[in-house]
Amino acid sequence: MKKRIFEIRMFFTTRKNEYWMLVSSKENSVTNRSGCVGLLTSPDLMTWEVQKPLYSPNIDVGAHECPDLFKIGNWWYLIYSTYTGFYATVYRMSKSIDGPYIIPKEKLSIHVGFMQAKQ
Repeated sequence: MKKRIFEIRMFFTTRKNEYWMLVSSKENSVTNRSGCVGLLTSPDLMTWEVQKPLYSPNIDVGAHECPDLFKIGNWWYLIYSTYTGFYATVYRMSKSIDGPYIIPKEKLSIHVGFMQAKQ
């Protein structure tokens, strides 16, 4: 991940007994459209360790802004906003908090102006 961070979402996961911080970031790439959802973990909120990106689809997206993660039933939902090509808030799904996150068959997206409101 590059050191540039755009948006931050932090929460405690009891499953792993640690704090997670999701960040809108970019992977090292020759293109500007290498957005990913970065992950940092901490046992105490004082020391943080950079992990491999939680979601890095290697698609034509510049940023995955305002990422959030929550569980409903047996599925984990990762939502984020994008502005590359179109403005929308989209979601991805996984049976595991660690991924892999899939693009659902029903592609629900919330368009324009909802980026920070979901936070």
